[in-house]
Amino acid sequence: MTIRTKSHFVSIFAFFSTLVLALAGSDKTQAQTDEIQLKPVNGQTNGRIVRGIITSESPRDVKIQVNGKPETISVDDFANIDYANTPPAFFEAKLREKAGEFEAALDSYKRAAGASGIKPYVQQLVKFRYASALADSTSSDAKKLPEAIDSLQEFVKTYPSSRHTANAAELLLNLVRSGSDEKQVDSVLADIVKIPGSQARFNILKADLLTERGKPEEALKLLATTKSKIPKKSELERVAQSVQINALVAQKDFAEAEKQVRILIDSAEPNDYSALAPAYNALGDCLRAAGKPKDAIIAYLHTEILYEKSANEHAKSLASITQLWRILDKPDRAEQTLNKLATTYPRSQWLKKAQPAAKP
Repeated sequence: MTIRTKSHFVSIFAFFSTLVLALAGSDKTQAQTDEIQLKPVNGQTNGRIVRGIITSESPRDVKIQVNGKPETISVDDFANIDYANTPPAFFEAKLREKAGEFEAALDSYKRAAGASGIKPYVQQLVKFRYASALADSTSSDAKKLPEAIDSLQEFVKTYPSSRHTANAAELLLNLVRSGSDEKQVDSVLADIVKIPGSQARFNILKADLLTERGKPEEALKLLATTKSKIPKKSELERVAQSVQINALVAQKDFAEAEKQVRILIDSAEPNDYSALAPAYNALGDCLRAAGKPKDAIIAYLHTEILYEKSANEHAKSLASITQLWRILDKPDRAEQTLNKLATTYPRSQWLKKAQPAAKP
């Protein structure tokens, strides 16, 4: 009789998991054309799909040949791009990353980057996602921080005109901001301004940094002078609004901060979780800072219940609710919410922030 050990079954499970993950991307890898998924507009559930051959990319837009005719699409208008003949390892890596299996994801991204015949824009995407996953992994493994910073710096230096460069620079900024080296932070900001079309983003990030350094008045002035340079109804406009709200809260202008958040909520499409999740969290932040913990919980619950698709904001709402239940002397509810956060997002930075303070 053959005895099946635990490691034997683990090996079988790993094999079939890898096979399923690889097959999950097989349909896309066989595609003969590139596909750009546009963001939904005018109440659409899904945006229009543009199929063709991508001929160029930049921080501002992507050019694609559709039936022999050129079309230019702004980076603000599309939600996703699927390239023809993308290596199966890339889709495996994305699923591993989504599951929080960062080491496996990083290995898969490396395999994808080394695939034969990989196209330049796919190569850029793979390298960016590798650096991004490495940055995410630092929340559970601080030892990876120097490697993540180096990887992002190398990407920005190697691909100064990539459509991913601004996002890579912003990730880099978030990592260096976690430290205490202000000169390094300022250096990264100075690099971001060199990216074509990134002046507005640079000003918004600088305003956020000014608020963090206790200068909300300067932050609001900078945002006011930048407003005309920000595309209407763009992701950047939402970021600017969030930074403005944080500056108003820092000024203790809670009434105006709450007013701005509610305007943002009312102007968003009901199914636009990417806008509404951070907006309700920002409302919770305003109400919490204003000394209204019960009202703040209700705001955070909107994100917790309705917008779990926005993983980072969903995790933040759970962490904030946990903290507020403790403030309201509801330890059982705090523990219940903390357990949900730990189960759903075991590697999230918000899990650490939600832990009870150590007793002296």
